[in-house]
Amino acid sequence: MKLLISSSILLITLIACNANKDVATEIQWQHSLSTATFEQAEKEGKLIVLTLEANWCHWCHVMEDSTYTNTEVIQFINSNFISVKVDQDANPELAARYRKYGWPATIVLNSKGEDIVKKAGYMSPKVYLTALQEALDGKSIEKTEVLNGKASSKERLQMRLLENFDALLDVDQGGFKSAMSYLEEESMEFALHASDSEADKRWFKTSIQSAYNLCDPEWGGVYQYSTQGDWNHPHFEKLLHIQARYIRLFLDDYVYYKNEASLKNVEEIKAYCDRFLKQPNGLFGNAQDADLIKGEKASAYFALSDEQRMKKGIPAIDANTYTNSNADYARALLNYYSVKPSKSDLQAYETIVKQLMQRKTAKGLYAHTTKSKETDALRDNLAMAQLFVEHIKRFPRDKAIQSALDELVQAIVAHFQLPNGSFQGFAGELGLTPEPIVEENVPLARVFNWYASYSGKSKYKKYGQDIVSYLCQLDAAKKFYHEPGISMLLEEIDAEAQSHVSVKEGKTHPLLESAYPFAPFYSCFMIQEDAPNSEKGKQFAGISEASLFICTSAFCSSPLRDKKAVAAFYR
Repeated sequence: MKLLISSSILLITLIACNANKDVATEIQWQHSLSTATFEQAEKEGKLIVLTLEANWCHWCHVMEDSTYTNTEVIQFINSNFISVKVDQDANPELAARYRKYGWPATIVLNSKGEDIVKKAGYMSPKVYLTALQEALDGKSIEKTEVLNGKASSKERLQMRLLENFDALLDVDQGGFKSAMSYLEEESMEFALHASDSEADKRWFKTSIQSAYNLCDPEWGGVYQYSTQGDWNHPHFEKLLHIQARYIRLFLDDYVYYKNEASLKNVEEIKAYCDRFLKQPNGLFGNAQDADLIKGEKASAYFALSDEQRMKKGIPAIDANTYTNSNADYARALLNYYSVKPSKSDLQAYETIVKQLMQRKTAKGLYAHTTKSKETDALRDNLAMAQLFVEHIKRFPRDKAIQSALDELVQAIVAHFQLPNGSFQGFAGELGLTPEPIVEENVPLARVFNWYASYSGKSKYKKYGQDIVSYLCQLDAAKKFYHEPGISMLLEEIDAEAQSHVSVKEGKTHPLLESAYPFAPFYSCFMIQEDAPNSEKGKQFAGISEASLFICTSAFCSSPLRDKKAVAAFYR
């Protein structure tokens, strides 16, 4: 009898195992999106579910541990979708396209590369399944903006943007009237350099003070943002490009308002990056995780001292050295070197530039990493162009970087420009139709406009104007609300760059160097004998004492003959 029972149990077990042998225990993720993915979707008659995650992201870890391990979710996705999961930091062409959905982002696409559903952030298994079922049922279709030939006027667009800017500022706490507290660089730049409002200047100062709460008091470095509408609930991830942003912003506060606390924060951010993110080749890793144990909140850990933290271990470091974030960090180091010159900081800066320039491809573009991909991201090449612009301002005699910038802007036009005058987010075959990203086109237009003024090559001003025309058309379809970068672009496109001309034969001009940290973006730094406009040089004939002049065609400052005078003029 016992033998019969045992045999029956064994038979039932074997039947059960055989019935489930084709049921996967995990989602069958692909880890890249390509034309082959869309060809497969067409062949199999399926939709594609694309997951964009970040390896430093707390809610990505939570969704990984809960939603993606749910049996019903696994079976539903494997039966009905082609599933793709990629690291957004490693794929800037996708990150730029879907960045407003945060991480994790869930995108459902059809075989033509059209967005069907776009969802932001963590979703429980139930919510996730509902969203995917709606996509299958055709209940949720994303509408795309269609440009109909109409356009906003530049004047009306500018007026509305200026009104909206002040309406969005949190004048009491700093930052913006939103659930997340953080500083956005173009808004701070506008308040400091482009606005005549004393209220905006006060907001700048308040925002800087509030942002101190994002600084890690033990290790240094800056957390990405705070939640709950205040500055006291940080998300603990530390991203390299965020460190670069706050170095520049705190330095602005220091040079304009002499705030020593901001300079101290800059030095602590640099120390953090050197300790945790710096790699053997002199480049810097991408990020440090928000969690010590993935998926578990780390508030208690980050309340510990340095010694206590180190005993428990450190959150994971993403050691990938991406071009866009390292170019951003190099600009920040250049700013710091210009404020507090040291040989070691200059060497660190030069090492980054040298390493990144080795990533130049046969197309004249810069790859995202040491290995080229089939696609090139505008984000990487914009970051390199911005780096070259700042280098040329600071080192106006460096012909090699001048040549590198000239080659790069030509390559950007050749590979990224669209027929409507805008510039697409990536070049190459990905299966998606390339789209222009506003957040990339605006700074790119500012770079083109600056380069036209600096080089005398008027075609680059036309490229900037074409982007402005595209933005005006886009605004007619969907009104911009808070884009201070557009406000500054509209001012610059119709203005003349300030020329900063230092006069002293054959020398390196320390006065020119002292002006650099104060100057707004739309400034050209020239040494008299190198100035493209020889007539401008003749204006200063006969001046033998080292002097700095800040000029346009209609205005020129009095001669500034020492660093204090330069600082006083800007302040």
